[in-house]
Amino acid sequence: LDGGMSLGVFMTSVAVYKKLAQVYTEFYSIFMAVSGSLGAFKKCVEAYNMETELKGRKELNRKRRAATHATRKEILGKIAGHQFSDTGAVVFRTDMIDIRL
Repeated sequence: LDGGMSLGVFMTSVAVYKKLAQVYTEFYSIFMAVSGSLGAFKKCVEAYNMETELKGRKELNRKRRAATHATRKEILGKIAGHQFSDTGAVVFRTDMIDIRL
């Protein structure tokens, strides 16, 4: 110090620089946290923008529904009324459709 600044001004300047350093440190830590998560965010964005398999699944679902409808119509035409199991429980005709994957 060359005597051109009073002790009060000097202490105030030190306090201001200390506060600026604290704010900068907090900003830097937040920036590093955001910067560290950008890679994961980029992967999420890429995944969300990928082509879906919806059209293929929709077509497959329609084929399965058509096959089920045809099989159900065939069973309903063959068997009249309700069927009964060995225990006497009612077996619905729709339940006689074989499950196929």
